[in-house]
Amino acid sequence: MINLEKLCESEEFRSASKDELRVLTVLLLTGKIAPEELAKHASISVARAKSALILWEEVGIFEGGHPLIEDIYPERLMEEGVSEEDRRVVAKTIQSEELSGLLEQAAELLGKPTLNDFEVKIITGLYSQYGLSEEYICVLLSDIAKRSTRPTVKKLEMEALRFLSRDIDTPEALCEYFHHRDSIAESERVVRHAIALARQLSPTEKKIAERWVCQYGYGEQMILLAYDFATSSTTNPTLKYLDPILKEWHENGIKTESEARAYREAHKTEKKPSKKQKKEPPRYGNFDPEEAFRRALERSYGEESEVK
Repeated sequence: MINLEKLCESEEFRSASKDELRVLTVLLLTGKIAPEELAKHASISVARAKSALILWEEVGIFEGGHPLIEDIYPERLMEEGVSEEDRRVVAKTIQSEELSGLLEQAAELLGKPTLNDFEVKIITGLYSQYGLSEEYICVLLSDIAKRSTRPTVKKLEMEALRFLSRDIDTPEALCEYFHHRDSIAESERVVRHAIALARQLSPTEKKIAERWVCQYGYGEQMILLAYDFATSSTTNPTLKYLDPILKEWHENGIKTESEARAYREAHKTEKKPSKKQKKEPPRYGNFDPEEAFRRALERSYGEESEVK
């Protein structure tokens, strides 16, 4: 019997993959627990059904446990890597799961005519022992082949374990991670090239660069223009100095160089100081110093005329 309350409260339920939810649906509707039956009704591979079944078992939704789950999948994630399996078991897995296409594509990505026994065991182990899909393995291996001069299946195994430890366990999550990683790298390249910066960016500068390029959508020319504007006020402006300029442009919907130049000219006009007015002498209430001085003179001259 399945504990629905524990299921709904679990984080795994909210973040479950499509295949894991399919298996869960079959469990709820049919009560079938054998991996082969789950795979058949959920229209997925037996390896994926095993992975999903152990996930839900680990969540603890089966009240009182279930004897058929034991020994299906001893360890969902093994830190030491893919366990050694007999060649006959590997061959049977390849045949039953129709993995020949995956192995051929892996060999092509590695630039090899065929894979050796060691490489075949690792790839089939990632599939059967870790429940990784064919798409996941191909996406990961393709990325390794693109970034490495010497891509290997061992690197594939190490990368897969690293991503799984970070809960990046679906092709969608993997692609999202790669997109974010590549966006950060591209933003750093754009900024360094725009202002001719030879050194690497600091972690804080990388965040600033990512905001400019990925969030604001500014390219090299806009960043260079902001740099040129900033040099009128200071020499060798830093990224922190440029940040308020580009932030102000973004907040005001400025997307092109011409718009930025026009905005700057208008901003200059608004801040242009008015002509200096002649300073008036201070007044103290209704007291006028000049009027008081005139009256004092009149009093003085008047007194002299009476003496004569």
